[in-house]
Amino acid sequence: MKQNRYFLMAIITLMPLNISANNKVVPAENLPHSAKTFIEENYKGHKILRVEKDWNSYDCFLANGTKIEFSKKGIWEEVEQNLTDAIVPKTIQNYVKDNFPNKTIKKIEKERYGYEVELTNDVSMRFNKQGTFIRMKD
Repeated sequence: MKQNRYFLMAIITLMPLNISANNKVVPAENLPHSAKTFIEENYKGHKILRVEKDWNSYDCFLANGTKIEFSKKGIWEEVEQNLTDAIVPKTIQNYVKDNFPNKTIKKIEKERYGYEVELTNDVSMRFNKQGTFIRMKD
């Protein structure tokens, strides 16, 4: 009985390692067309350094330090660093400018309810799909 418990604990401990080991580096040409279009429209002239693929997404790393996560269909889900105005809804931009005038958005993530935004001072906020502020994230 004690052996089974140790075996189960070992499996649970090692499972995250196995999941993360499934990320593999793939050529940028393997990105879906919509992901390539997104990069071309928002980060024209910035070289793609690396693309990692797992079972349901692509992580794309650009030479300017930007990291973009795309769904397997090529729809952006998260952008970190060097966000362009075209990515962040105008209502969110205005809220941040009005309430945090000396801070910028360093990360935006699409969520089921809308967006999660992280500022350069590590404050995280949630917005609905229309870009209306919901609350600060704990």
